[in-house]
Parts: sequence; structure tokens; C-alpha cells
Amino acid sequence: MARTSHIKRRGAVYQAQLAVPADLQETLGRKTMDRSLRTKDPEEAKRRVLDVLKEWRDLFANTRRDKALGIEQRAWP
Repeated sequence: MARTSHIKRRGAVYQAQLAVPADLQETLGRKTMDRSLRTKDPEEAKRRVLDVLKEWRDLFANTRRDKALGIEQRAWP
């Protein structure tokens, strides 16, 4: 199985990118999550992306929990 890094380069700066799971796309109002890692250094980007991915995966888990409890969720900004 191929590993993906969830890092892409936009110009000189690296960004984190992660696909939103299909069951959450309508709730979050988007298909992908993107955020600048604010670095031009690829090694620093590899370190920073881990925290961003954890934040997003926590968001996905919390959104699923809220949906199961019937709590209304607003779209991600």
C-alpha cells in the first residue's frame, strides 16, 4: 500500500492537504482540507503536518460523534 504524505507545495511554501471523508463532506461543506504549513523547508513541513492531520482527524471524529447525538454542526470556514 502506498503512503501519502499529505503535503503539497504551492509556490515555495508547503501545505497540508487531506480529503474529507464522504460521510462528512456535506456537514463540513468541503471535500478537502488545506492549510499552509508556513515553511519552505520540506523537513519542517514533515514535522508540522503531523499536528495539522491530528487536528483534522479529531475534527472528523467529533463531527461524527455530534451527528450521532443529533447535534447541529456548522460548515467548516
